[in-house]
Amino acid sequence: MPHASPGPSAAFAEQLPVPVLRFDADGGISYANAEAVALAGGAARALDPDVWRGAMHPDDRDGFEQAWTTARSLQTASAFVRLALGGTERPVEVRLVPDGDTSTIDAILATATAPLWTGEAFHQTFLEQSPIGVLHLDAEGVVTFANHHFLQLTGEDVDAVWLGLNAFEVDGLDERLRDVLETLLRDGIGFEEHEVTLRRHDGQHRTLLVYGSPVQHPDDGLVGGVVMALDVTEQREREETLRVRARYDQAEPALRQAALSSPEQADFLDEAARIFGLATLADRAQVLLPVEADAFLTSADWTAEADKPRPVRLDAEQWPLLAEGRLIRVTREHEATHAQALLDAFGAAQVVLVPFLDDAHRVGVVLLGWAEQSAPWRRAERVAVGQLAGLFETLWAWSRAETRFRQTVDGLDDGLFSFTYA
Repeated sequence: MPHASPGPSAAFAEQLPVPVLRFDADGGISYANAEAVALAGGAARALDPDVWRGAMHPDDRDGFEQAWTTARSLQTASAFVRLALGGTERPVEVRLVPDGDTSTIDAILATATAPLWTGEAFHQTFLEQSPIGVLHLDAEGVVTFANHHFLQLTGEDVDAVWLGLNAFEVDGLDERLRDVLETLLRDGIGFEEHEVTLRRHDGQHRTLLVYGSPVQHPDDGLVGGVVMALDVTEQREREETLRVRARYDQAEPALRQAALSSPEQADFLDEAARIFGLATLADRAQVLLPVEADAFLTSADWTAEADKPRPVRLDAEQWPLLAEGRLIRVTREHEATHAQALLDAFGAAQVVLVPFLDDAHRVGVVLLGWAEQSAPWRRAERVAVGQLAGLFETLWAWSRAETRFRQTVDGLDDGLFSFTYA
């Protein structure tokens, strides 16, 4: 075998164009990827810790030991060292990524470029303490440095480390950022407050404000760029929550007024469909009532367009999550036949099914549709539409009770005055 048996992230490590070592709790090396084997001069040398420590410049060993101690406490750490291997001394940033579950530490070695190597102690101390994520890219876009805060943005595990990767090939990177990075590295033109979305390795989405500056060398000209990222996810979520609440704060009193001013149930349902459509910014909306034990049928509809969609009939067995009170989002990405049939029947690229209960505890559905697919709702929108559905549920039960009361009173009136003299 060319090197030791790989660990759980070896498939990823083998694809990295930089050396990767895996240290166990005692400081032994249990795994080295192909790049590390090539740099050390063979598999046996790559798995020998003394080879790497012996190649390290004496002046850099204290800094590495400090980083190692930090990594042993389950914190990501880094050190700049000079390694003399293969007859060449090269500046290297060693990024230590601990794994608390396996008690191992992955060491990722990335060649440090001249702009970052100069005054290494100052750069490392300053950049690691910065509250802003910082990346350094070489002229080709390869990530040669990432500070601890940037690792927190992308997710602190070995599969999420960008060191050695080309920024243009990173999965989850917003296309809008690729364009300005290309201009930065090609023309040396920086940018400020460029808002982008990053899809992390763990599936989370983060909203970042990104700044970019070119790195100019006195002799070599444009040699790379520095990218700074500020996480504004929570701020944008608060702003979105305020915008959402503003819409639904208008919808709730409108729904109450509709219940009070609509003498007939059909009128209230029509108005409710309109209010749901406007509040959610949908292109069309329908209220589906239970007509049988296992089916719903459109009883009211509203559309922002001239042509109204056809009435929709749903089979309850095909949508079991509705009985659990859960919202359902359906797009063209769904492969189920009944999901595609619903989109076709509603003439939409995306629909959301909002369940509610009537006074007999039967499930009904508010069906919302959009002509174009959009991003999934954020939590603020889901909570707001759930509250609006809860209010509709209450008002619909009141409306049905009011109708039954009027019918009873009308029946009593007819009985009292329907008599003849003998």
